[in-house]
Amino acid sequence: MAVCQSKKAVIEKFIQAVGGRERWLSIRTEIDSGMIIEYKSEGVFEKSRIDTTFFKTITVYPNKQKFTSYEYKNDPILGRSLVQYSTCFNGTYLWTGSPGKIRVQSPEESESFKNTITLGLPGLFLLDKTAEVEYIGTEKLNNKNYEVLKIKGTNNFFYQLVYFDPLTGLEYCTVGYDTPIKRFNYSTEYRYIDNVAVAVVGENFVDGVLKGKTVILSVELNKAVDDSTFSEFK
Repeated sequence: MAVCQSKKAVIEKFIQAVGGRERWLSIRTEIDSGMIIEYKSEGVFEKSRIDTTFFKTITVYPNKQKFTSYEYKNDPILGRSLVQYSTCFNGTYLWTGSPGKIRVQSPEESESFKNTITLGLPGLFLLDKTAEVEYIGTEKLNNKNYEVLKIKGTNNFFYQLVYFDPLTGLEYCTVGYDTPIKRFNYSTEYRYIDNVAVAVVGENFVDGVLKGKTVILSVELNKAVDDSTFSEFK
């Protein structure tokens, strides 16, 4: 696929900023732990509330991933308890649920989920040979100019506009292109883990209102992961 020099320059600067081609392609496992904070309103006349969910994601590239959330729930009878829920692709099929309540998903759902297991945006640029990438140019966002690419990966349903910081080369914001609801997902903080730049704080805005935040507290790369990690709960 022929690309213009501007597009090549933005992609190459981004790849170098996150650690380089060889370093990213050497990643075999990734373990992320953190929390998801949601800012919710019950209604026009109701007070807002903040929900916090802790999570752990274990990925073995290219085809195994387990996401587990931990959230405290209040039950009028049982009281306050910790609820655990997992979504897991074990290399063959997708299963979801909590201990004692497991559901094996359909082959179509399993295949769809498997196709989302990637090395993030660097993986799309480095490995997705049929991805559609267009250089839009320079656009202003929050009173600062950014280099913008219009991107659609092979396994994505919609195009996205990705804003790159022209100084650092890092991804700053992603927003759906030509979608009815504009969700701005900002990468507001990066941390270098084994010489790889990982976005550890993300903020989600809708119509200028902060709706949620993802904070990654711990990242481990290339740590050994036993196959039993992806087994169904008993």
